Amino acid sequence: MILAQKSTSMIASPEKPSNRKIAAGIIFLSATRLLNAFVALLSLVLIARRFGANVETDVFFMAQLIPTIVGNLGKVVVNVSFIPAFTEALHEETEEKAWRFASNSLNMFLVGTIALSGLYLGLAGTGLKALTFFGVSRVQGVTSDFMFFTLLILPIIVLNPVFGVWESISFSKKEYVLCGIASLFVGTCEMLSIILFSDRFGLKVVVLGISLGYLLQLLVILPKFWDKRKYFGPSLSLRYPRTNRIFTLMLPALYGVCLSQIMVAADWFLASTLGEGRVTALICATRLAYFVPGFFAVSAIIPLLGKFSEFIVQKDDEGLKGIMLQIVRLIFLMIAPFCVWIAITSGQLTQFLYARGKFSAEATEMVRSMLFFMAPAIFFLCVSTVFRQVLLPMRRIRFVLAEGTSFVLLHILLSVILMRYMDVVGIAAGTSIAAAYDTAVLIYYFRREKGGFAARGTILFFSKILFASSIMGIGIWMLSSSFGRLFAQGGDARQFIYILSNASVAGLLYLTLAALVGALNLRQLFKMVG
Repeated sequence: MILAQKSTSMIASPEKPSNRKIAAGIIFLSATRLLNAFVALLSLVLIARRFGANVETDVFFMAQLIPTIVGNLGKVVVNVSFIPAFTEALHEETEEKAWRFASNSLNMFLVGTIALSGLYLGLAGTGLKALTFFGVSRVQGVTSDFMFFTLLILPIIVLNPVFGVWESISFSKKEYVLCGIASLFVGTCEMLSIILFSDRFGLKVVVLGISLGYLLQLLVILPKFWDKRKYFGPSLSLRYPRTNRIFTLMLPALYGVCLSQIMVAADWFLASTLGEGRVTALICATRLAYFVPGFFAVSAIIPLLGKFSEFIVQKDDEGLKGIMLQIVRLIFLMIAPFCVWIAITSGQLTQFLYARGKFSAEATEMVRSMLFFMAPAIFFLCVSTVFRQVLLPMRRIRFVLAEGTSFVLLHILLSVILMRYMDVVGIAAGTSIAAAYDTAVLIYYFRREKGGFAARGTILFFSKILFASSIMGIGIWMLSSSFGRLFAQGGDARQFIYILSNASVAGLLYLTLAALVGALNLRQLFKMVG
């Protein structure tokens, strides 16, 4: 049996990648996701400047809300539920059984997303569209535009399970390059459609560009499935080995990895009740705030799900706690200074990116204020994402469901209360408070399950990073107070130079301070990754 398992592992993965190769692949994937996030941010900036923050842009974004959540069910949730099961199949079964399992899983995901999409389309025609953006649904012409955007983009996003399963297989086998390249297509096509055709055809052509990007993405990955076509077929069985494992992880993943999507739906709905332009302003703030942590969480954490699963299957608690501690340290090292910097430079960033064209002064001020109050949430959401993802393979299903529900409800309650006094900015403040609660509960539960997690050295490390970030923040605040006004009234080029210089000075100052206090040791932080 041992020899058979070894031979099976060699068939499924002919050459085990080295730690260096794994690290290089994750770095490349992170770089492409960062580029994709930059393209998406640039597209949002172009939309804000050309169309402003109004009913038209609110409808454009709201029409993508439900299709995007359905798409995440077919991609991100597939990663969380499929990677652990497929990793186990590669290690414990023959190649044929592993790939048959992948085929059966793909069919199951497709049936699920098609059913959800059909349900949504049926409800949209009878009033869900009015509920989705209550604050602007009565404006003339909104209904037809909303239905056009939805009907055009939904069928494409439904096919996301194909990409999700292929991406999961690639992550399980430590293959990251093509995944990173394919992820660039949607954002690139969206940006090109805005630049080339939006002045003439409006936002409708932008939806066409997004759909084209999804189609190109699918065309790139289909040859990979063609290589294994003998294993893929129309079979669909709920009794297939390991299918129960997927179902066990899929349901809590709605509250886990896709918890942010549930929050987005609630935030956008609440913002739409405050008046036109609020949804667009909220999106402008969140897209900028989550620019760095968004790509980091997806690129660096999801590929490690296979590693989490290996530690859990082998019952190596010390190894699991070790890699979790290194990841949390890495997040704090990267994200803490970013949170401080974005809070201090929120005014300059908003002025540079959005305050042009049809974007009003009122919308600019809303974005600036939301950035400031949203900064603490960036770190907490990154950490909570990691802990929630590792609790899923540990099969702590009831806790993930209960804790996720309490987090969402607290977030909504705080947002509703604070909105009465702070308008749409209250949503940002409510997010930060709820995210801090969420992170504290998850860390406490993990420590209770696996024993001691953070020793005195870790507390000291966090203190050093916090000290370096604080001093950096004071320095950047002084720099902004002295030179910020010189560039505030300048054009895009002058403001870009100022922002780039500000970020460069902040980075150098932070790295210098972190090294001086002995907190910068990348070799130790990366030694357990892979």
